Formats: sequence, C-alpha cells, structure tokens
Amino acid sequence: RSHRSLEQMGEPSGRSLWPTNGISSSDLSSEHSGTEETTEEHEVVASGPYNEERMKKDFHMERIAVDVPKDNITESFELRVHVFGAEIQRQGLTEREINVTVRICLAGQCRSVLTHSGTATPRWNETFSYTVEKDLIDLRETELEFKLYGKGGLFRRDRLWGSFVCDLYTVYCSDRHCIVRKWFPLTSALSSEDRRANNDYEGTSDLCGFLKMSVCVRRLHHADANIDMSFSEDTTDDEGEMVFTESLLHHTMTVRIYKLCQLDPCVIHYDHPYTYLVVQVQVGKQEAHTHAVKATSESVCFNEEICLRLLWPTVARKVIFRLLDKNGSEALAEAVLSLKQCQGDDECSPLFGPAFVNFHRIEEPDEPSPAVRFVGRALVEFDCAEEDRVRDHCSIPDEEAKYADYIQGRCEYVLLCSFSDANYIHPMFRKKNISFNVSLGPFGNTAYKTAVSAHRTISVTPAYSGIKYYGIAWGNQKPICEIQCAWENIERRIGRCNAVQHVANVIDTLVNMAVRETNGCGAVASHICDALHRSLFLLGFIIESMLMYTSWLVRLDRRARERLSFAANTRLDSARMMRIKSKACETRATFRRLRFRFGGTRSIIEVALDRLRDAAHLLNLLALDSQMSIPHVLVTMNSGSESLAYAKVPITEIFYSGDKNLKGTYCGYTRAVAMEQIRIKASEKEVRLLCLIPLHVLELEKFLPGHFEQLYRICGLTHRTCSSKIALMNVSTQVEVLQLRFIHQIIVICRNFHKASDECFHAS
Repeated sequence: RSHRSLEQMGEPSGRSLWPTNGISSSDLSSEHSGTEETTEEHEVVASGPYNEERMKKDFHMERIAVDVPKDNITESFELRVHVFGAEIQRQGLTEREINVTVRICLAGQCRSVLTHSGTATPRWNETFSYTVEKDLIDLRETELEFKLYGKGGLFRRDRLWGSFVCDLYTVYCSDRHCIVRKWFPLTSALSSEDRRANNDYEGTSDLCGFLKMSVCVRRLHHADANIDMSFSEDTTDDEGEMVFTESLLHHTMTVRIYKLCQLDPCVIHYDHPYTYLVVQVQVGKQEAHTHAVKATSESVCFNEEICLRLLWPTVARKVIFRLLDKNGSEALAEAVLSLKQCQGDDECSPLFGPAFVNFHRIEEPDEPSPAVRFVGRALVEFDCAEEDRVRDHCSIPDEEAKYADYIQGRCEYVLLCSFSDANYIHPMFRKKNISFNVSLGPFGNTAYKTAVSAHRTISVTPAYSGIKYYGIAWGNQKPICEIQCAWENIERRIGRCNAVQHVANVIDTLVNMAVRETNGCGAVASHICDALHRSLFLLGFIIESMLMYTSWLVRLDRRARERLSFAANTRLDSARMMRIKSKACETRATFRRLRFRFGGTRSIIEVALDRLRDAAHLLNLLALDSQMSIPHVLVTMNSGSESLAYAKVPITEIFYSGDKNLKGTYCGYTRAVAMEQIRIKASEKEVRLLCLIPLHVLELEKFLPGHFEQLYRICGLTHRTCSSKIALMNVSTQVEVLQLRFIHQIIVICRNFHKASDECFHAS
C-alpha cells in the first residue's frame, strides 16, 4: 500500500500505520514507489482489522526495502580492502629473488601496499579505502582488480606476475556486503578484457599464488557502515577458505593407511580393557577418518583407503595425521608433513610413500614449550588425481599391503653418543641431580619395554661456573651412550640428502670467506673462483649419481631398482631425483657462464655472490626429504623421573657413511646442542577460601601476611566493609612464588564484590 492510498482511506498523513522509527513518510513513499505497484488515485483499498503480528512483518519488509538502494539512484559507496598476506608460487625463483608488491585498482584509483622481499609468504597489515558514486546496476560493471607485481629495480620496469578481477556487485551481494579473511586466487597476468574474452575463470589457467584479504562494500553514511569486520585479527592461520575458485582444479587425494606399529603402551591401554583407534587425515579444512580398529598389541592393521576432495593449487601447507580415540573426541598423537616437500616439483600434485610417518604426543599442549614424546608410527601412502571418487572408504587388498611392508626392508643400526661437557645450566636446576637420556623412537625410551641399553648417563649435581650459570665437566671419563636399534633401510635416501647438503655447506663456507676478505677485489675474486670450481665438481658428482636412478632402463626394471637400494624408490623419490638433477644442471650452467665471464670487477663480484647464495639456498631446500622415516634423536635432561629440557638432532646430520660426501655433516664431530626447557607446571596448592564470615578473612591474612594490607589499600576496603556474604572463591596459587598476579586476581574479585554489594559472586 502506498502512502497516498492510505490518505484516501481517511488516515492522516502524519499518523501512518507504519511505525517509522526515524524514517520519514516521504522516505517511505519514495521507497515504495520503486518496489511496489502504486494504487491509482480513484481506487480505495479497504483496510482489514488491526493485527500486531502482521504489522511487525510488514515493518520488517519495509526496513529491508529501505536498506536496499535503488537501481536508478546514484549513491556513494565506500570500499574497504584489508590486505593480510600472500602465498606466492615462485615460478623458478628463489626466495631471495622475490620482491613483490600488491596494487589495488578501482575506477582509476590505484594504490599499492609496501614492498615485501625475501620470502614466498609475505605478510602485510594494511587497509585501503575507496569512494565511488555509482548506481546499483553500475556496480556490476565496476571492476576491482588486484595485481601482484615483482619490483624491477631503479632502471627496470616492474613485472606483472598475476592479477585477480571481480565486480563490486558480487562483493555487495555477499553476506553483510563483506568477504572476510578469504584467499583470492591470482591467475596469469592478463588484462581484464582478455580474461572476459578467453574465459580464464571457466577453465584451467596458470596460477601464480593467492592473496588473503578482507573486502567490504557499503553505502556511504549508512547505518551499518561502521560494523567492525575484525580486520586486525591474527594472520598466521594458513587454512582459511578460498573464494572465486572457478579457476582451480578439483582433485581427489587418495590416502592409504596400511598399519600402525611400535605403539606406546599408554596408547594401547588408553581405554582399558579394549582400546579402539581411529586415524584422521586433514588438509586445510578437509578431513577424513578411518574406521575404528581394536588395538591389542603394538602393531595394528588398518588396510583402508580414504579420499579427500581438494582444490588444487591450495593454500594449505600441511598434511596432518592424528591418532584419535573411538569417539574422536581426543587426539592422542599427531604427525605433520609439509605439503611443499611432498610435491617433488612445484607443478606436481602431492605424492608420498609408501613410507612411515612418526607420531608424537604433546605432554603439555597449553605450554609455550611442550615436551614431545614418541608414540608410534604409521605406514601410509597418498597421491592426488584430477577426478572425483564416488567412494570415501574402501579396503586395500592384502597383496598390496604386503608389498608396501616388504619394500621398507629392515636392517640393524647402532647409535653412539658421547658427552664432553654441559654448560649454561640455569640456576633453578643447581640443586638437582642431573642426568642425560638418549632415545631414538622406541629404543632408549623408558615408556617401552625394549632391551636394556646404555642410554643414560650417571646423575651429577652441576657446579657453579663462576658467571651466573652452572655446568657439568666430565673430564677424561666422558660418558658414552650406545643404543642398538632396527629400522628400514633408507641409506640411499639419507646419502642423497647429505650429498646435496654437503654442496650447499661448501658454497656457504666459501661465500662467507669471500665476504670477510679484506685484501681487495682480487682476493675476493679468488675465493669466488674457488667456490665456482669446487661447486661445479660437486654438482657433476650429484648429476652422475642421479642419472643412475633416473635412467629409463632403471625406472622400468623394478629388480634393478631394488638391487640399487633394498628399499625401492617411491614415486616421490623419483620425482625428487629428477628435480635435483634438473636444478643441479641449471646451477652448473649458471656457474659455467659466471666462470668464463668473471673479470674481478666489483659489479661482477656482487652478481656472483648473489648467484652463489641463491644456489646454496636452493640446495638446502632440495636436501629436505619428507620420507625420512627414522625419527630424530631425542636428548633429554632429567632429574630422576622428571624431564627438564630436551633437544632433537636430525638423523641425517649424524649418519655414517664410508663416502665423505654421503655422511652427515656432524658425524664424528663434537658439536654444541642447545636444549629447550620443558615448562612443566610447578607444584601448586589449591587454597579453598570459604569466606562466609570475617573470621575466614583473618585466616587468609595469616596465610598471606602483608599482601592483604596492600589489597585493602588498593581496593579501598576495610574489615568493616567485608560483610558476611563474601564470595566463595577457589584460588590456585603457587606456594613458592606469591607475586602480583595472585594479588591482581583477588583485586578483581573484591571489586566485583564491592559493586554487587550483597549478591554472592563466584569466581575462579
């Protein structure tokens, strides 16, 4: 009904039936003129009886009609964009070569964020605001474009890596006119016209990364324009949702869970007498679970295949395996794999296994530095395919499960560890008898019933070192720990990683020598030439070794592949070897060009040093292997049964080999290992204060002499103001340390009591 029809019914214009609440009658008439059909002047509409519910419903519809702008009315819209960060596909560049900025363009207005360099995951925290005057229908044609540029330098143009385009009407039609904390895909660098012509968002396209942003479009001076969109939240979450995913491919990750082995007895007897375990796989926000299997021994067979539906590429960085109880309410253990290390190449989909992943349980998850304990292992395998699976669960044939277990192989290892001295021990441990324990998975772990081995040193009280800290000096009688263990044969895999790491260390050492050289450009050039010559020789050794594994005859002949290494190479191993070979060939070609062009001038010296640093950084990344199934060596500092600190040493750093290029970096060398403190909750005494009469307050004063005088003085309270209805308080405080934190908690409680007067206030 229009306002005019109501006047014809005899209603005065100032007493409309609509409860306007600050909306004028002229606004109502103008809003209704565009949304509802106006009644002709000669028509008279009969009004029904007054209905309160009907009036509320009509009022709600009226407010909705008022909030929506008209298509034919030009209004002012405000756009707010908050840029959190980006995930960049490096496109063959190293992280040191990445120097990017983001430009946001709208209706001829272009603004840029600060330049960020040296990382593939830049983080910003910047907000931009734009104002445009458009009709609502024109918002469909108003494009908002985000462009990612690589900064070119002083005399070079910036390089456009990728961009994303959307219209403002799409953002305006979103929930609350906002898209909050979402990942926007950046496709190949095309203009907006080319995108519409080629339909990039409807098919496959080159993806150069993602932008994490919040975008909001509101009418200027609107009642809801100042709603807080939480733009300043934490940006460390890398598992947010993605929007505008039409350019991404739908993949299915197939995960095969073969078995659990070497389980901790605490996990087996978690729900005594029958414990059921479930394995959960999570990538981003996608999760999948296996069926519950009864755990009666340290080895549990699952032989189950589960599927996860993903969008690829994705902003998720990790593949997380969790060991849950039957109800899935509590995570008993967790294993984390880097999704980047499982790709093999930047353009490949993730691959893994069959190989073991190691589960660890966090003792104190709420503490900043938790203690990590080995819990068990799982034999898993996963790959991705561009397809949609119908079934989410299926069983694995026994033949495949047996072969996956067979190719792992078993061999005997011996871990030797000698202690020279221990220093910089914190004064809080000065009165404790300290011993050191060495463990490798279940071997040497006190929770497992393994064979007795010399995995622990004798307890010693630390001595004062003279400058604040304490130390332990064993002198000539150094304790030696020896652990005999059995693991799968991954000698070739460790040797391959150590060979690449050895080349990276040589390049780093020579570059540091060249940087510290003070005898002029000639001496620096000599160090650089030495680095290029030695690097070329070592890279040639790596290429020849990779050719042995990547030739077509070896890849086709499974027997030859198994003869080269008892543990057969997985598909991820083959992909990694192909990548190592290709990157080594590219680096060798770059070094050869530098060696022949090298003239000793300062500009060429800077270029050569940059190329050497980039090569060392790339080789360090290639040396990381996610299929290194033997866990880290765990060294703990103990006082009796209490763990005080711990340190983890990667197995690749201490692995022995007859070839010096394949053995670990610190194998046979004395090195300093920094230990991280385990923050275990101190002994606490729960003081239950039944403050129902003033007598109990006096008892509390006896327990905390001196503190309550300060409490009364700060709060402005006296003994007379404390009535008989003082709150029942449960306060937990440390016996040894009663500091201002405890006083602050009591102050807050007493202030609340002072405001509530006679009401009983319960606080913890």
